[in-house]
Amino acid sequence: MLYGRNKNALFEVDWNGDGTIAVRAPNGKYIQSRQTGQLVGISDSAATEKEKFYVRIINRPLLLLKNEHGFVGMKGPGKTEVQCSRTMYEIIYVEPSNDGHYFLKGVNNKYWRLNEDASIVSDASTPEPFLLQPQGSSILTIKGPNGCFIKGEQNGIFRCIGQELEPNMLWEY
Repeated sequence: MLYGRNKNALFEVDWNGDGTIAVRAPNGKYIQSRQTGQLVGISDSAATEKEKFYVRIINRPLLLLKNEHGFVGMKGPGKTEVQCSRTMYEIIYVEPSNDGHYFLKGVNNKYWRLNEDASIVSDASTPEPFLLQPQGSSILTIKGPNGCFIKGEQNGIFRCIGQELEPNMLWEY
């Protein structure tokens, strides 16, 4: 016996851009969490905390990121600048926070942070929050602490400057 997809079992996920998601039920209503833990599709909007859920990536403590220009990694031995035109992959360590953000570390065991020009450097001893937002199968975007998407350029420049989503802000993982 073959089983097909049941349209009454398909839900939509909306990324809110703040580390939370809202889930829309097949009836067009948003799922709401009640105090009892029951989930019900009764809200017309995702305006309150009852309709917001945090997603925590638990099976990815390590990331390898790549775009059309190459792999993401440190500029070179002893350097702290992160770039996106590396020919070899480099491990990025991922630590989840409790509010939907993630802290990212380079191979030097230092946290990523934003430089004054919005470039990414891996030299901080305290974490800065980044948002990882899935955009499809094995594709994600990264939003920096300044609210902009990380954009990769052909010359390796890797900065948090993207306002509207563009292809060079999509990262394969």
